[in-house]
Amino acid sequence: MQQSPDIKRIISILTGRFSKAWERTNAPHGMLKSLDNVPNLEPGHIERTLLSIGFKAWFSYFLAGQRKTSHYSGHADDIWVLGALETLGEGTLQDVARAIEQTPFHPTVEDAIIKLRRQPKRSSPLASRMDELNPGEIQVSSVAALRDSQPHPPSVPTVPQSTTLSTVANGESGSTARETPGFQTVSNPPARYLPALFRPYMVSAIRRNGDRAHIEMSFPYSFGLGMVCMSLAILPSKVEFLALKLFGTQVDSEGEFRYIEQANGTKLLIKNEVVAQGAQEEGIVGLLSPVFCQMLEVSPARKAEINQGIINTRFVNMQIPGDLSQDGILTINIGEGEAYQVKDILFKT
Repeated sequence: MQQSPDIKRIISILTGRFSKAWERTNAPHGMLKSLDNVPNLEPGHIERTLLSIGFKAWFSYFLAGQRKTSHYSGHADDIWVLGALETLGEGTLQDVARAIEQTPFHPTVEDAIIKLRRQPKRSSPLASRMDELNPGEIQVSSVAALRDSQPHPPSVPTVPQSTTLSTVANGESGSTARETPGFQTVSNPPARYLPALFRPYMVSAIRRNGDRAHIEMSFPYSFGLGMVCMSLAILPSKVEFLALKLFGTQVDSEGEFRYIEQANGTKLLIKNEVVAQGAQEEGIVGLLSPVFCQMLEVSPARKAEINQGIINTRFVNMQIPGDLSQDGILTINIGEGEAYQVKDILFKT
C-alpha cells in the first residue's frame, strides 16, 4: 500500500501509544463490552472492519476513542484520527488495519494483548484455572509424578452479568461448547484423539481428567474476525522440558520454587509466573507435530512475522507458574481455517 501523508499519520497515531511499556493492570474500561458488541454492528462499520483484520487494529482504535471527551496529552491527535477514519472507504480501512497488525508493539503490550484477548471467555474452566495462579498459596509435593497423578478439582466458573453462557453436547458426552458474546468455546475433547494431532511426549504432557483432555479452543462467532486461541493445560512435571524445547529457556526448580537459569549462571526466581513467548520451529515440529508447524506457517499473521524478520513465532506462548503444583498453560494461536481442522480431529461428532 502506497501511503498518503494522512494515512501515514493515522497509522503513526494509532500505533504510537504502543511503543512504550504497558502499565495497566486491568482491561481498559469498557473494552470487553465494546468488543462483545462488534458482531452486532453493521457491515462496513469501522470497528467491524478493523477487527476483521486483527485485534491490534481494533484495540488501537478503541483506545483512541476511549478518552475523547477528556483533555490529555495526545487528545488533539486522537480527535483528528477518529474523524479521519470516518472518511476512509472499507478497502483503505483494511489497508490501515493490516499496517497496524504488522507494526511491532512493545513486548509488554504484546503480552498484555494476549491476556486481554482471553478475557471474554473468563467463564470457562481453563480460563478460571489461569486466574487461579495465586502465589499466596503454595502447595508443593516432593515427587513430580505424584503431583501429576492427583486430580485437580474442577473450579466453579463465575459468570459475569454481561455474559450469556449455554452448554450443549458436542459430539461425545463430556465435550462441551460454550457461547459468550462474539465467541464460541469448545473444551475437554476425548484424550484418545490426541495422538492424531500431537507427538507422544506432548500427549503425555497434557492434563487429563479421566478420559478427557484439558484443552480449550475459542472461535470468533463470525468467521474472519481473527486467529483462534487454543489453550492446553500442561502437567507441572512437563513444564520445564517444554520451556527448554519450545522456547530455549532453561527453567529449573529448587525447593518450593521455579527459576530461570541464564547462561552466565544467574538465576531469576519466578515469584508469580512468567510468559515465555517466541517458540522455535524445531521445537514446534519436535514436540507438537509437523502438522501444527505447517498450520502456523500458512496463517497470514505468521507470514507477516516472517516478513518482519521474526524467526521465533509469538503465536505460541506458555505461562510458567512459580508454584510447582500449578499447571502451565500452553497457548497456540492459529488461523480460523486451520483451527476448524483441529476441531474436526479432536471433537469428532
